[in-house]
Amino acid sequence: MVMFALAGIGLLWLFAWFVRLERRNQRHTIFVIFVTGYLAEAILASQSARVAVGILRPKIAGQDFRLPDVLIVLVLAARCFGTARGGRIMSGVMSICAFGAWYATAAVVGLLNQMPTAVVLFQGKAIFYVLGAVIVGSGVDTARLSEHLALPAVVLASVLAVAAILGLLHRSISVVTPVQRFDHLGMVSNDTASVLVVIGALVLVAEAVRPRRRRALVVAGIWLLMAPLVGDHRATYLVLMVVVGMMLLAVFGRTWSRRSSVRPSVLMCSVLGVVVFGMAAASLTPLSTVVLQRFDTAFAGEATARSSESRVVMAERAVEHISEHPIIGSGVGMQVLRTGEYMDEDLASAHNFLLDITLRSGLVGLTLFLVVLFHALRIGVQRWRTEPDHRTAVVCLAATLGVAGVLSKAMVEPALDKYRLSILFGLCVGVIFCADRRPTQVPVPGLPTRGPRAIGPMTPSMADVITPAR
Repeated sequence: MVMFALAGIGLLWLFAWFVRLERRNQRHTIFVIFVTGYLAEAILASQSARVAVGILRPKIAGQDFRLPDVLIVLVLAARCFGTARGGRIMSGVMSICAFGAWYATAAVVGLLNQMPTAVVLFQGKAIFYVLGAVIVGSGVDTARLSEHLALPAVVLASVLAVAAILGLLHRSISVVTPVQRFDHLGMVSNDTASVLVVIGALVLVAEAVRPRRRRALVVAGIWLLMAPLVGDHRATYLVLMVVVGMMLLAVFGRTWSRRSSVRPSVLMCSVLGVVVFGMAAASLTPLSTVVLQRFDTAFAGEATARSSESRVVMAERAVEHISEHPIIGSGVGMQVLRTGEYMDEDLASAHNFLLDITLRSGLVGLTLFLVVLFHALRIGVQRWRTEPDHRTAVVCLAATLGVAGVLSKAMVEPALDKYRLSILFGLCVGVIFCADRRPTQVPVPGLPTRGPRAIGPMTPSMADVITPAR
């Protein structure tokens, strides 16, 4: 009881602080606090399904909550109490609000169709995480974010190094405290690894546009990109391939030569050199067998083949259900029959975000979601190409890579039902909308430029409703 009382007092103090920051228009500080808590929870409670009930997993009225849940509620409440009214509602924000409203309606439809309440609440929380993270991300100061990546990059790279060593040794750390029991410290889950890949891409592109690059951060960024190596999950490697592939498209594009003095060939040789050196070093150690086993588990073996076949069957069953209610869907909570590894059957999502959204909210919901996705990707690419401030441009590029990475994993996994990936998706979309709201800036002196700067006009605001005019 004493611990709950102290936690309540702490939450009230944090809420009051958020309100003060809102009234002072210091939303970037709120963004930093939220992301710090989000990353801390992802590292300390990496295996989310195995986290014991405690401060990182409070259980109230039979429902599990996580630290990001509490932080999102506090941010939303502070935004309501501390923000002046007014501002325009533009198409980007209108699209995501429209999707959120329709998805919430689909949750009501699911309850009316007698879907299991627990499943409706579980799947329905996805929109809470996405919209909440969009609002948090809309408060970022993109220039400050790009300039202050040194400490988080070094800390996260160090954590990943420890996790890699413990994973190869098949060890984990257990710690018991009065407020939380940590059973798997030092482990990095597949979802956390996906988050680290996006952060690694941000660190690399941010360093590439700096006039004086810091080699230690370049190495840290490359190491974070290699986060999937600590696990054995194919979908996480898919995130890596999509993020790196899109990064290569940007590096070899015309815009790169205006923003960075680093030639694409030099960057590629550096990345490949570090990767080849790391793989060669691992193969020469007694732990090489463990490394090969991880690749074999991820991409070969009977379990992998059965998993692929199961997903094909689930997709076919999802299409059959969609054909019954194609326009408005069957409601949130709808699942398909899945055949397990031992031929046992249970209910699960379709493991494909296009099918899952259509199954739950119909073609209307899918269309609204694709509109949100179109706005985010269009603005992200446009800002990368036309934004005068290089720091904002690289943050938009990284956020666009993050959106693409999460959706690539969501094609084969229920990524939008996983709170860490839903939050990552929402943060990236919010950052992109925030950058679109920014006024035109003068290029920062000292940042490298090469060739003509064909900077186009700024696009209309897309997030005024999230950040109202003062």
